[in-house]
Formats: sequence, C-alpha cells, structure tokens
Amino acid sequence: MDVDVIGMLDRIAENGTAPVRGCSLFGVGYDAAFGAIRRTYFERAFARGRSTEKYVVGAYGSGKTHFLRQLVEIAQTLGCVTAEVALTKDLDYTQTLIVYQQVANSLRVPGKDREGMDELLRAMLDRVGTQAPSDDLRKALVSRWIPTIESWNLKSKRFQRVLRHAFEALDDGNEQRFEKACRWLSGEVKDRTLAKEFGEQPLTKDELSLHGREALLSLGQAVKKAPFRGTVIGFDEAEQGLSEGIRQARRRERVLSMLQSSINATTDLEGGATLIVYAITPDVWEEMSAAPMLQQRVSDPGPGQGFLDGNPRAVKIPLDENREDPVSELKRMGAALVDVLYRSHAADMKGLDQGDALSRVAEMAEQVAVDEPSVSSRRIMMKRVATMLMNGYETGAFDMTARVSSETEPE
Repeated sequence: MDVDVIGMLDRIAENGTAPVRGCSLFGVGYDAAFGAIRRTYFERAFARGRSTEKYVVGAYGSGKTHFLRQLVEIAQTLGCVTAEVALTKDLDYTQTLIVYQQVANSLRVPGKDREGMDELLRAMLDRVGTQAPSDDLRKALVSRWIPTIESWNLKSKRFQRVLRHAFEALDDGNEQRFEKACRWLSGEVKDRTLAKEFGEQPLTKDELSLHGREALLSLGQAVKKAPFRGTVIGFDEAEQGLSEGIRQARRRERVLSMLQSSINATTDLEGGATLIVYAITPDVWEEMSAAPMLQQRVSDPGPGQGFLDGNPRAVKIPLDENREDPVSELKRMGAALVDVLYRSHAADMKGLDQGDALSRVAEMAEQVAVDEPSVSSRRIMMKRVATMLMNGYETGAFDMTARVSSETEPE
C-alpha cells in the first residue's frame, strides 16, 4: 500500500481523525474481528454470492471511522471493489438515488487510485480479457462475454441493459458513448437525452427511490460477474444521516422501514457478494434495536452470542465493549504509530531514538487513561503521539519547546 505517512501523521495530529488510507498500518485491538469478517464473509460467504449488512457501533472518538477504513483496506487487498460514503445530515438516507450516486462516484478498484464507475467498468472488462492466454484471444473472449450480460439476473433490468451498452461501447472504442453509459449507471437516470441514447425512458419521481436501491444491489451482482471477489460499501458517520429522521415523528417510521427493507433486500440478494457496513453511535443503535420492525433482525441470537463473543454473523459490531486494559491498548496504539514512522522515515528523524519515542508513548498512555477514561481516549492518544512524532520529524526534538525556540524569528 502506497501511503503518505507524513501526510497521514499530520492529519492525525491536527484533529485525531482516521486517515483516508493507511489505517491498516497502525490498527490495534480488533485483529480478531477483522479475521472473523475475512473468513466468514470475504472468503466464504462471498464465494457463495451471499450479501449482508453490519453496524459498527461506538461513541464519538471510539474509532468507528478507523475500523471502517481498515476493513475497506483489507477488502481491497483481497480483490474486492470498495466504496466509502459519509452519510452525514447533508446526505438524506431516504433519498436512495442520491446515496447511490455517492457510492457510484466513490467506487475503487483494487490497485487503482482513481474512483468512479468508468474506472470500475474498465477494470471489469480488463479482468475478463486477462483470462485469455494471448492478446489474439482477448478480443474473442470479451466479445463472447458481453452478450452473456443479457442472461444475468440483476435486480434492475434497466441497469442490466445499460451496462451491456457500456461494455459494448468500451470494447468498440466508442469513448463518448461509454462516458454517457457511465453517467446513466452512476445515477443520472432523469436525463432524457441519456435515456434516449440507450432506448430507456427517463425515470419519474416516483421511480427514483426504488431505482436507487435496486441499482446498488445490481452493482454488487455485476462486480461479482467480472469476476471480483465482492463489494464492500462503508457508510461512515451514518448516525448523522439516520438520527435526524429517526427522531422526527413524521419521518421515523419511514426511516425505520427503509432500514428494514434494506436489510431484507441485501440478505435476499442472489449472487451479490456485497457487505454494507454502517458506522453509528449507540443512541441510534438503541432506537433501531427497540423498533419492533427491526428488533428481531438486528439483535444478537442470545446472551453471550454477540460479535465480540465469537459470533461473526451478529449484526452489531460494538467498539465500546470488551476493551482490553485501557493503558495497554493506548500503549499499543501509540507504539504502532511510532513503528509506522520509523519504518518509512527513520533516516529523516535526525538521530532521534525510537526507544525514546516508545518510552514517551508509554508515559502518554498512562496520563491519557487518567485524564480521559472514556473510549474518546483513543482519539486523544493518537493526536498526542502524532503531534510528538511530527515535531520530531520537523525539528529534531520530540518536545514542543524545541519548536518554539527553533522557529521563533528574532526581532
């Protein structure tokens, strides 16, 4: 993984938030959870085409975003297509087409930096072609594969038809038509000109919500046909996109009903190999788990049968429960961050000893555990360690006083 370690540390030092890339380099505390997801879903369920949804539950600062991004990175290394979308208050969960558009624009193919539908479709066709033993046979193999799309059983037949048009245009080298197909497949389904291009009718207002849900499911089915291992979609900050609707009486039933239908549609999907993960806070989870329409679907099978108890099929992944000794956890987190920097930039640390950095991390962990006994201590610890390391990288001293004395301009 090509990660800008200094940029990553800079971001953590500023606000303590997880970097966009590189979370797996210093992830601590959830190895067993990631291992369980990998075995149960990425290796077994995806091989059978099964799909499901999970909810990562934790207070602010508990590491939900880090968990989500580390999971996405693991999925990428195993050959999964991924997408991450911040489901904030600005992105209404009930507007499923808009949510789908954000997913489509965030799609990432393993080993690629560019995002979006066009990058995915190019990679899919390339993947089909690489199965041919020679360049001469590639064209024939691709030409035989594209017509099979007609027999696929995608959730949205519209999506299926335009997908075939997209691949035909790409195979023929018609970039303009391919670009138009990508726009339609990315959610521009109200555009009359685009619809006419592919013999479709523009979707009416009443059809948009259903199409958004079906397009998301069809996307996973198509990815599996390429074949990639599967699709992982992470909805970060989902408590913002869900809580406002859940707490408004006039919208509560609609939001809860959509969550129920989403779970049902995902788990019933044939050949989708899709994992959808929401990161939410405990208050939103309590609202969901107390709702009769969702209660039986999201609750653990029984006492002692939760995800962290060893049941990987439990829907809830709680980050606030079963934490190891806080001081030990914070020490391991800080030590991992130190290791990342010294493995990549030891020569730039101006003679600063790694052992000294680790000693300071141990002292920090003790202090942070006392000052902030909640799960938010994880974020505070990361900010302090990153700040110390960036100071050392830039000034040659871990102490902040060195920065003041070395960077203050004389009058």
